[in-house]
Formats: sequence, C-alpha cells, structure tokens
Amino acid sequence: VNGYYVQYSKVSQNNGKVKLTISSNDSENKITPVANQVGMLAPNLNGINVLNDLKISLNEHKEKYVFLDFWSTSCAPCIKEFPYIKQAYDKFSRNEIEIIGIADIRGKNDITEFVAKHNITWPTIDEGESSTNTKGYNINSWPTTYLIDPTGKIITTNLRGKDLNNKLELLGVAKKD
Repeated sequence: VNGYYVQYSKVSQNNGKVKLTISSNDSENKITPVANQVGMLAPNLNGINVLNDLKISLNEHKEKYVFLDFWSTSCAPCIKEFPYIKQAYDKFSRNEIEIIGIADIRGKNDITEFVAKHNITWPTIDEGESSTNTKGYNINSWPTTYLIDPTGKIITTNLRGKDLNNKLELLGVAKKD
C-alpha cells in the first residue's frame, strides 16, 4: 500500500479484529517481509522426509517453484487432492518445481503406511516430529497450500484440483522429458 508492505494477523477468531503491521519504506534497503501471505517471502520450513529419512527444507529449493501442501490424515478433502498433486509431480521437471507435503497425523495412522496407501511419491514431512519446523505458517485448517516462486515469494495460496496444473502451465514450468 503506497510502497509499504502490510501484513495482517488475526486477533479474533472470526477475523472481526486484525492487527496490521506496516513495513518501513526504506527504498535503498527495501526488504520483503517474511510471512505466510501472498507477496511476502515464505518462511523456511524443514523436517525429515518420511519417504527416505533425509532432511528437507524449503531453503534448499531456491531458484525453483515450490508447492507446499499442508494436509491431515483426518481430512477427506486433503486426500481427494492427492491425485491432482501426483499428476503435477509426475508431469513437471524437478529442476523447476518441488512439491513438499506437510502432514498432520491424526489417530493411529502410521505415516509410512498412509503415504504408501495413497500413492504419495513427493517429499512429505511429519508435522508432529520434534525435528520439524513450520514456524510462521500458522495452519488452522487443511488442506492449505502455498505456491512459492524461485525468488522465495508466495505467489498464490490454496490451489485446488486442476488449478495447480493450470497455474504451472501458465507459469511455463518445464515438463519432464
């Protein structure tokens, strides 16, 4: 707004009250704030990939698009999205985009069995592990998604169904050979 970044934070449950934080307008040292909102730099996240026990972080994928999918094992709409995410994961080049799932595990689900059952082949982090850091995202409902550009800025949120594929096509993301 007028050259300033404005970040909002909920103060009340129903969004009746919000807190606005305005950035400085120092044109020589203009730094994009880190926040979970479109236009802001995405907060880093990291954890252990449940598929191969290797560390994974958002920062290791700079200069690529990254699609973050926060989902829960108890969320039917999340599970319904998996085939669309798999389609994008199988279609587009890993040199230009990475997909990272962040799972909220409910009940007595074994995450390894759950991802195998649902054919999840992209890196996935167990949100409940002590080594996982998702600070700055403040996820209140699932599914919640973020598409981050190669500069680290969030360019859109909550892509559903075919919207992910369509957006990646529109951005000109290279397809696998």
